[in-house]
Amino acid sequence: MAAIDLDSIRSILVISLSNVGDTVLTTPVISLLRERFPDSSITVVAGPKGVSLFQNCRTVNEAIVYDKR
Repeated sequence: MAAIDLDSIRSILVISLSNVGDTVLTTPVISLLRERFPDSSITVVAGPKGVSLFQNCRTVNEAIVYDKR
C-alpha cells in the first residue's frame, strides 16, 4: 500500500446521509478534520433533515443536500 502525503490533501468530502442525530455525531469529526487540514476545502453531503446543521458552520466550506427520494 502506498503512503498518503497528508500535506497534499486539499479537498475533503464528508457524506452524512442519515438522520439528524447521526448527522450531529459527525460534527466532531469535521472539527478534527478542520484542525488537521486547515487549508483544505471541506464539503458535506447530507440529507434534507441534517444539512441545515452544516450550512452556517464555520468548519464547512459547502453543504450539499442529497434527497434520495
